[in-house]
Amino acid sequence: MRSLILETTRILNIWTEYIFGRNTEATDNSSGTVVGQKPKYFNSISFIRGQKEKHFKLLQLPAYQGNPEEQYKLGNLFYDAYTYQVGARWYFLAARQGHAKAQFKLGLLYEQGEVIKQDYGKALKWFMLSAEQGHAEAQFLLGVFYEKGEIIEQDYGKAVKWFKRSAEQGCAIGQNNYAWMLMRGDGVERNYKEGFKWYKLAAEQGVYKAQFILGLVYSDSRAGPIAKQDFQEAIKWLRRAAEQGDVESQFNLGMIYHKGGIIERGQQDEFEWRNISDKERISEKQLDLWLGCDTEDEVGQDLEQAVKWYRLAADQDHPDAQFNLGLMYLKGHGVSQDHDEGIEWIERASEHDHPAALYHLGLAYDLGDGVEPDDDYSNYNYEIAAEHGHSGARFGMTGDSSQNYRGN
Repeated sequence: MRSLILETTRILNIWTEYIFGRNTEATDNSSGTVVGQKPKYFNSISFIRGQKEKHFKLLQLPAYQGNPEEQYKLGNLFYDAYTYQVGARWYFLAARQGHAKAQFKLGLLYEQGEVIKQDYGKALKWFMLSAEQGHAEAQFLLGVFYEKGEIIEQDYGKAVKWFKRSAEQGCAIGQNNYAWMLMRGDGVERNYKEGFKWYKLAAEQGVYKAQFILGLVYSDSRAGPIAKQDFQEAIKWLRRAAEQGDVESQFNLGMIYHKGGIIERGQQDEFEWRNISDKERISEKQLDLWLGCDTEDEVGQDLEQAVKWYRLAADQDHPDAQFNLGLMYLKGHGVSQDHDEGIEWIERASEHDHPAALYHLGLAYDLGDGVEPDDDYSNYNYEIAAEHGHSGARFGMTGDSSQNYRGN
């Protein structure tokens, strides 16, 4: 049996070198291996010897005899043990017999170009064969090929077709991209409610981009035809995305906690209101929120939470978050007042040509507020702020310094 395995492996190596080309593999020197380091390649024969015989008795003979499922499984076994080239060879044997999962794996290998030579044309070929057999991830990637139009002619209609097939099989990223096409109306009639439905399915499976979209929709009163405004729902979905590191979700969470999420009930006709003006009604609701009396679908103002989420986004170089965090330090809102820290964050936002940050720097150095006055640096920041559309910066350059320093 051992001689049969050795001979068959030798023939397989020769045959696959003809298909894939010879790959220079690292020499397996056990004495020189760093402890804990995962080698990219090691000798397949040594690997076979080191495994429990029962695993190979179940796979090797059917695989050598041409069973595609066993060839695919054997490919996984080698690949999981970092014997990537041998794993790829078994995937190829299974894929050419029509095994959908092997075709998908082979498509990935050709796309990534780390184990075998990168070839997008071959990647597309194997993804298409796999997708036509119903492989959900292959269908998603085929949709991406058609949407991007870099390897194949761009065709939004076909992109929608493959995203939808993937989505209907429960593939989360397929659901996310199908929702995006519906929202944009690319290759399909625009349908916000249908798009929202698919975003929600993707969000429930943990796709942070979909969670972010849900958070935005629930927090925006203009999205009423799609979903009823509900800041508690907005917080729930934005937090899930933010905890995965999504910078936009972190910033938007900070914004909701900074301002307090208020729903203007007079526009939704859900509750009876006393006969008071809209202005009085909003003021009353804002006061309730400041006192912590938020209603079921609203969120009370919480400056410490605002600072927390602004900081996470600011650390990821989000300029709006950096600017807002700077203001929080300048005002001592949700954090101990620290002028130097505030100016530092505003400086960081200004490096992105953030108009308000540039304007505030201009004011700080114009008025000498916590910094040494510097007319040249002040005017420099005013000028750039004006170039980026900040109307107040023009008045700063004329010497009419605003009295609303540390405002927006």
